[in-house]
Amino acid sequence: MAATGPIPSELLELVVAGIIFASSIVVAYIVRKMVKKYLLGYASGTKTTVDDVIVGTLSLPIYLSITLVGANLALRNINTLQPLLSIIDRGFFVLWTLVGGYLTYRVVQFVLITIAERSKIPPTPIHSIRNATRWIIMIVVSVILVGISGADTSGIIPTLLLVLGSIIFLSFAAWSILANVVGGFVIMIWRPFKIGDIIKIEPDGYTGEVVDVNLMFSKLKSKNEEIINIPNTLVLQKFVKNLSTLGIHMLQFEYQENTSVPRGKMETTLLEAAMSTPGILEKPEPRVSVKEVRDGKVTYELTGYSKEILKLDDIDSTLRINILDHIQRSTGGNSGGIQDHSMD
Repeated sequence: MAATGPIPSELLELVVAGIIFASSIVVAYIVRKMVKKYLLGYASGTKTTVDDVIVGTLSLPIYLSITLVGANLALRNINTLQPLLSIIDRGFFVLWTLVGGYLTYRVVQFVLITIAERSKIPPTPIHSIRNATRWIIMIVVSVILVGISGADTSGIIPTLLLVLGSIIFLSFAAWSILANVVGGFVIMIWRPFKIGDIIKIEPDGYTGEVVDVNLMFSKLKSKNEEIINIPNTLVLQKFVKNLSTLGIHMLQFEYQENTSVPRGKMETTLLEAAMSTPGILEKPEPRVSVKEVRDGKVTYELTGYSKEILKLDDIDSTLRINILDHIQRSTGGNSGGIQDHSMD
């Protein structure tokens, strides 16, 4: 038999390069399996679900990235290609940039769609945000590709930034809507109030019964049966007083009279005025106390209680009228006056 000569170096380089490239394909397959196993294990531990779409979204970028690394290493082992390494590296950087941009786009789109479907977010803001993110990713990838090519980007970058700013500006309305959506989630999770509660938003003074809380607005029904739609972002920025948590609300009036008028007579008159006012509770009973005596004047404080939150203003007015009527009848029209009033 004739002796076998040494294997040509060119052939050996090709064999090594082929092994490296094939190994990268195997590694890519193993990594995909490991990622899927990890996701399934995480889902099992947290009692959540992992959609096949998640694995499908990550599969192609993982395969391409690892395969590109293997191809790059394989080509570097071929001596005849050494003079072309700079061009090859630049080509791989271009491919990696495209893969990274594609992966970012797919992940962002998947996250937005998933949130929209599972949280029942209106499609309009999600569609606008998806379009904005797509253009932003395309612009960023384009800038990177221009930089890799070695071209002068001093004039291109300002133009791209202008375009990017325009996109962000046009998407501002969509982001405002998304802010309301996030506000709706915060209200639903932390529950500072619930359907049926009576709330007061200060300092704007909106008061009403909560009839609905959705992803855009908190709806209040006023005492006049009007529906007030308040954006969720506004609710989070204001002071919200949940009047329903108090149960019973206290009303207080101060009335000043001359010391010549018998104290017992004034107390009886004020209590009768309170008890004759619709909305003032019998239990706890209204009470009268002397708050101050000065310069021949006595300041009486009348305290009453009510559960009718939305009618407090009407009760306030009726109680004032009743106080004046009862005092005028008891004093023959020669009376002092209501000095102060507060509601808690």
